[in-house]
Amino acid sequence: MSEDGPLGEPDNVGLPRGMWTSTEGGQVQQEEITRIKVGNHVVGIWGLKTVLENLADSIKGKRENEIRDILVRELGKKNYIP
Repeated sequence: MSEDGPLGEPDNVGLPRGMWTSTEGGQVQQEEITRIKVGNHVVGIWGLKTVLENLADSIKGKRENEIRDILVRELGKKNYIP
């Protein structure tokens, strides 16, 4: 039996889920993969929670398009964003 994922679809869509351990610069880090739905596709984003926490204060009062550009730049460091 398959358990439903956070978006209601079965959790067998082939995406990593939860915490992952990676090495970067010789150090072991744990990063969270957040699954979101974009159009009809479910995608995973590495480090979304961390980026949002780190940027929370600096993006207050900025316009939506500025926030979008900052998020794409920061998330693009570890994620493929076409």
